[in-house]
Amino acid sequence: MQNSKVSHQLQVYLTYARNAATPALQKLWVLVTRHASPRFQSKIQSAAFPVVPFGSGEIRVLTETGKAMFQDHLMRLDPETRRSRFAMHATDTFLQGYVETSFTLNTLIFAYFEDGLVRATAELRSLDDLELAEAAFCVEKDWRRSGLATALMTSVLKAARGRGVRHIYINCLATNRHMQALARKFSAEMTFEAGDVIGRLVPLHEERPSWLSQLTERLRPQGAATSS
Repeated sequence: MQNSKVSHQLQVYLTYARNAATPALQKLWVLVTRHASPRFQSKIQSAAFPVVPFGSGEIRVLTETGKAMFQDHLMRLDPETRRSRFAMHATDTFLQGYVETSFTLNTLIFAYFEDGLVRATAELRSLDDLELAEAAFCVEKDWRRSGLATALMTSVLKAARGRGVRHIYINCLATNRHMQALARKFSAEMTFEAGDVIGRLVPLHEERPSWLSQLTERLRPQGAATSS
């Protein structure tokens, strides 16, 4: 029982470390979870980012245990969708390499699961400056125009706020009208550079207690009195 309590407290602490805008705490998250068992990683991710029901499936964070499903999702993309997503001719070999390097430092992947398969993904990748991040989206053809991309963008913006990101950049081809429409829906500033379109989003920060006060409250024993 004691070990279970300690495990839960560690899980709560890491949840807030993952969402904190403090580089040292984010590094703590990476160090601990990278060497944790897949089962423990899944528990931490689930605590930090709750599952979001959507249609007949759900949106949740994709961990390394889902690497094969992520690869299958990308492999199913038709040539046009591959080009729109990666702004280039993406071969199977390229996609395999991309998947292998996707679960790296400061990269968060949200995936839409339906009937045990990944049908759409959204990636949030922090840049060298932790206040800047890049986002990328991919929805399989038969799952478009359902509001799925909007739901994924909402998850990305919430995660970005939690990580202290102030600006999110989206880079896409000028012919990728779907991505541009999605970015504009969230009031992105659009600019054209060398045939590409770059959108800049500002994930407005909500007024909320600091991560430390939230952590203290979560770890407080039930029934404990609070000071006024």
